[in-house]
Amino acid sequence: MEDQIDKRLRLLLENERLTSSQFAKIVGYRPSSISHILSGRNKPGFDFIQEILKKFDKINPEWLILGRGEMYRTTDKDVDDDKETSVREGIKASKVESEPDPLPYVSDVKIKTDGKVIVKVLVFYSDKTFIEYIPSEK
Repeated sequence: MEDQIDKRLRLLLENERLTSSQFAKIVGYRPSSISHILSGRNKPGFDFIQEILKKFDKINPEWLILGRGEMYRTTDKDVDDDKETSVREGIKASKVESEPDPLPYVSDVKIKTDGKVIVKVLVFYSDKTFIEYIPSEK
């Protein structure tokens, strides 16, 4: 599998039959930003990848981020049936919760390392999903 994310993004656009302008509109980024990523000039940030995975819920996150596995998730249990439809036919967008359910051992974290404070924790599961936790500020 290709090891560069810009190539995977071009493949995603090709498979979804989208122009870079249509893709930019769907993920909420300027077309120039998309162009810089597709050309390899800029690398996509976490927020950009997260937006793609929200809007294209059938995309395998491991494929998108690491280039491993298939482009699309392969089992019905990987993608919930109760997703709301997106702006383009055939694409589904995830319902985004404003705040995840806090876990006691994560939400009360106040660990500092070398003067740095933890601001976000990502938990990746074996089914290729992940959850983002933001420690509470007490």
